Amino acid sequence: MRSASKGMQLCANGCWRLTDRRRPITRVDISRIRTRTHPNEDVAELIDESWRRFEYPGGPGGRVAIFVDPEFPMLGRDAVYYARAFEAPSQTGRWEAAAL
Repeated sequence: MRSASKGMQLCANGCWRLTDRRRPITRVDISRIRTRTHPNEDVAELIDESWRRFEYPGGPGGRVAIFVDPEFPMLGRDAVYYARAFEAPSQTGRWEAAAL
């Protein structure tokens, strides 16, 4: 387990209330961002927010999100995928950053 001080180093002291206590990950959202192929393309139409969603039941343990983009070969452009993990709410309802 990494220490809170290691986590602070990794997040450049930008984390709030960093702790070694973990809450379960309940969901992972994958967003897909496609590159523009010409300057007049509307960038908003190239962003697929929550393109894929992985839901996880409660409880401790690691989480894995594996996906394939079957449309990628036909897109004719590069794409980047961004993963966002969501923690279970805390018992107190206050936000705490998860230790890295």
